Amino acid sequence: MKSFELKKSTLGTSYTSMEKLVLKECAKKIQGFSSMNKANDMCYFCSIIEPAEGNMDLLQIALKTMQKDKKCKDWGVFLLSSNENTLIGAAHVPMSLSLQKELDVKEWTREILSYLPHKNYGVNMADEISSFEIIINPEEEIFPFKLCDEIYQKNIDFLKRKNIIPPCNDESENEGDYADEAGIEW
Repeated sequence: MKSFELKKSTLGTSYTSMEKLVLKECAKKIQGFSSMNKANDMCYFCSIIEPAEGNMDLLQIALKTMQKDKKCKDWGVFLLSSNENTLIGAAHVPMSLSLQKELDVKEWTREILSYLPHKNYGVNMADEISSFEIIINPEEEIFPFKLCDEIYQKNIDFLKRKNIIPPCNDESENEGDYADEAGIEW
């Protein structure tokens, strides 16, 4: 399990193409998180960072970028990524937010880890940050990409149960079928 400290070369001024993709994805996520924060006063977010491709160094770049951003440095963020045999996660919850909302990074991480199919993983936890890495044997017929999506949804469900994410106001049942009304055939 890798530590949270990024290597100097990773933070240098010249980024690799993978680091650039991760930074671009972070910019998109930060913008989306900012919109949700303004619209719903949300302050905890979960996201999949696909360009990290199960690489903890790249996921940590994403987390550090979000920790430094003036818009989201005060928000709780749980990031996930996977590749064909690895599922990783990294989270940050500022102490001030965990005291205000009564959800710290350790509780959040423990909850997410409880959904993993087995307990063979590496985990690091500190006061405000955490990470985990699970390497999956292909013979187990567990697919990290699918597991990543499932863990993402479990994360959202957990935040809803804690009343940290507002309940979904699904009005789609009351709305007509706009595709049919517009003459679009499926």
